[in-house]
Formats: sequence, C-alpha cells, structure tokens
Amino acid sequence: MDARSGTMTIRMDGRWDIDDLSEFAEGLEGIYGYFCAVFIDDDILRRRIDDLVQTQFWNRDFEHSYVGERVYQMLPAEAGLRIKSIRYASPGAIEIVGILGVLLLLAKVVKEWTGALAGIVETYDKIHAFFEKHRHLRRPPRNFNLGQVSGAEVDEARTLMFELGHQMGLDDTLCNRVLEMAGNPVSGLKFMAALTLQARTVARLGARGLLELPSQAVKETPSGPMETRDVRD
Repeated sequence: MDARSGTMTIRMDGRWDIDDLSEFAEGLEGIYGYFCAVFIDDDILRRRIDDLVQTQFWNRDFEHSYVGERVYQMLPAEAGLRIKSIRYASPGAIEIVGILGVLLLLAKVVKEWTGALAGIVETYDKIHAFFEKHRHLRRPPRNFNLGQVSGAEVDEARTLMFELGHQMGLDDTLCNRVLEMAGNPVSGLKFMAALTLQARTVARLGARGLLELPSQAVKETPSGPMETRDVRD
C-alpha cells in the first residue's frame, strides 16, 4: 500500500451539535475503513479482512453493515485518521491526516453524494432494484452457494459492481481486488453498495450545509513530523 500521507481539509459551519460530530466521526472512519480494505497488503491483516468481508457480505444484507468500522479498528495506529487542526467557527475548518490514496477516494465519493450527482445515485438505484428483483441474493440462507446463482445474475452483479467502483474512483485493478477479497460478484457488489451508503451518511451533513469539501480537498502532506494543534476563534 502506498504509505504517502495526505491532508484533507473540510470546511465546517458553526451550527454543529454533538450528534452531528458523532455522525461525522463514525461515518468518516467507516468510509476510510472500506477503502483501506481494498488497499491493505499486509499478509496477516489481508487475510483477516478477506475473512471478514466474505463472512459479512455473502449471507447478510448490506444496508446495515459495519464492516468499514470493523476494518478501521484493525488498522495499525499509523494508518488511522488523525486530526491535524480544527477551527470551530462560522466558517471553520478541520484538517485530517491519513493515507493519501484513501483520502482522495473518500473525498470523491462524499462529493458525489453531497452533490447528488446523477451517476452514483442512478447506479445505487439500479443496485437496489437488482436486489429487489433477486431477493434470494440479498440475504441467502447459510446453505446457499454460488453454484445456485445463475450466470446472468452473476454477470449483472459484476457489471453493477464495476460501474459503481468506477464512479467512486476505483480502476479495474482495484475493482478486481474487491472481487478477489469478497470472493464473488454478489458479495463484491454488496461491499461496494455498503461503502457508498456509508459515504451518503457523511454527505447528509453537506446537504444540510454543515460541511463542504473544496475542489482540492486533499493534498499530499510534506514529509516530516506532523504537528497536531487545536485552534479556536
């Protein structure tokens, strides 16, 4: 995994309450965890994440998944998110440091949902329709296996998985990595859908005018020790 560090700047409105702050922190950790699940290359951690994803997304629904948060808790401390600075005012801002490549993808998918851009919304609607049509795939019984899924269903799940992945900034190589991690296209599609739902949670704060990601929200952090500070107006 590319270990370069990045800094993400998020503009904040001064009307936040404690519930908004909790929703923001949990949502950000969840999205970050999902994307880290794709990038992690440590062998031991890789096996733990693969087992978690395959267990959670084959026989279970994706709309109430906590896989992102669970992956985040597995990360070594140096790979997690850190607050570089925070200024709570109107307007205010928070700077968050993390893995550069993950932050770039995180910012992209949150912006997509905040702006309710047609591509990601329409694709998610198609995914929802797919699982409504094929209800037996939403939460299959434990004795259900991939051999009982038709080729057409597998192909449609794979197509939707790659479509959503591309809209979130994942290229074919990373989409194939998700496919390998999940074990099959149906579970891979659930992983992608759960990730984008987590992003929508954070994007709701943007829709309410509480946060905004500027056009260049993420920049590479210069090498050297990171200074963490708390700035108050």
